[in-house]
Amino acid sequence: MKVTGILILVVTLISTITTNIAGYNQGGTWSSPIQLSMADQSAWFPAIETDAYGTIHVVWSQNIAPNDTVMYTSSQDGLNWSPLNDIVAIPTDRGSEATRPDLLYNPRSETLNLSYHSYDIFTAEASVRDAQNSSAWNTYAIVNDRSQNSYYSRSGIDSFCTQHMLVTWNVPTPACQICYHVFYRKRYFGENTWTNPVDISSPETGSAKPFLLVDEEDHLHAIWESSDIGGGSYGTVERPSNINYSKSEDGGENWSEPIVISASVEEAKNPAISTDMNGQLVAVWLGLPEDVIYYQLSTDGGDTWLDPTPLTGMVGGFTNYNSLLDTYSTSKDSDGNIHLAANGRTNNRDRQLHLFHVTWNGISWSEPDNVVTYTAAVPEWPQIAISNGNRVHVVWFLRDDEHIWDTENGKYSIWYAQLLTTATYTPPKPIPTNTPEQVIAQTADVKPTQTVVVPTQSATAPFLYTPDNNITYKETQYIKIMAIALLPTLVFIILVFIFIFRRRR
Repeated sequence: MKVTGILILVVTLISTITTNIAGYNQGGTWSSPIQLSMADQSAWFPAIETDAYGTIHVVWSQNIAPNDTVMYTSSQDGLNWSPLNDIVAIPTDRGSEATRPDLLYNPRSETLNLSYHSYDIFTAEASVRDAQNSSAWNTYAIVNDRSQNSYYSRSGIDSFCTQHMLVTWNVPTPACQICYHVFYRKRYFGENTWTNPVDISSPETGSAKPFLLVDEEDHLHAIWESSDIGGGSYGTVERPSNINYSKSEDGGENWSEPIVISASVEEAKNPAISTDMNGQLVAVWLGLPEDVIYYQLSTDGGDTWLDPTPLTGMVGGFTNYNSLLDTYSTSKDSDGNIHLAANGRTNNRDRQLHLFHVTWNGISWSEPDNVVTYTAAVPEWPQIAISNGNRVHVVWFLRDDEHIWDTENGKYSIWYAQLLTTATYTPPKPIPTNTPEQVIAQTADVKPTQTVVVPTQSATAPFLYTPDNNITYKETQYIKIMAIALLPTLVFIILVFIFIFRRRR
């Protein structure tokens, strides 16, 4: 019995050690940021999307005189990027405009759907395998009321591959001359026309930064900044602003009356929304003037909302940099965890600005990961996407410290970083052999405070290398491998111990 007890104790100890080692394996570290845009051109407002092949697609707004452009690049690994190309070029006859692109992947048609702004909102699409070529993009519609200026567009896709879109354009009244409203339209798969627009916002209010979520039941959830004073022109509403929410449970045919979910604070901005693995709606936004990042839960599909709760370990960045153009972004991994990208500070005394990443596991938020820290330059408009179920990708634009508020002379730049998490790996579809190989993008000269990764050919394993579908190697996994390798030796020692013990008896 003593021998049996000792054996059980040793086996239990070994099992506990290896289990604890695996339990601490919560993911790797963020890659060093890579500059995607050109050094001699100012760029801002990026969008990011991933597809079934694991390809990362990034677009942004850039003025290349005499045109406003949508720039495009793509990558398979986040290190090697295709050459930059202006897939959209609009003459600036009426003055320069930020194109504000948005991307959506349609897995059924294997196309990228692009929307972009130049007084009107244009829509276009191209095959994911040919998106690098500007001639491959087919412009098929303008979705706003052409008698009025438009600005924002945001798309989502449902299980039938119907494209749903939120668009903002001005609805002037004698009481509110500049009042951008949120309109909803959809495009059925295989069609190039859009349904009639539906105004889902409140009368005589300004609206900006719409965020659209299509959940697992194909219910639509819209969230946006709103102001009773008006606004929406050039991306902002008059202060104070609040967060409005509306939903549709019949594919966009009917929408609920918008409600203010941020009513408990004086002012709210930067809305984002997602659903977690428990079916809860999770909204995130910035509360002012306290400069606190709040989250709110709805357990009944958006009918009612719990009181807002502050995120811990971080606060907003508005105190240091009071931009009205910033926003937050969320995406969900294969295990249902919600990933949030947001600019902020570690505490109210922090004079630096950080790009943070935090994860909601259905019960609580993780401690913030610091993607990058800036002491003088300013990060803005982070956008997040996930590929292969477990790779998190973030893009943002950076205002150079010499021209933070001077957009005309600023040299703003687009940056990218990635993180491998412990979520379940989803194998990508094999890339067709006729797909052009990606080449290394040129990286720009930057200030010493910012790290730039310049990919080079090397015999060593690249960053985040995965030799097998379900294998990733990290420091803690090496310990686990060593423990497993030593297991036969431990068993041998135990057997010797048993033999000696019996001999003595």
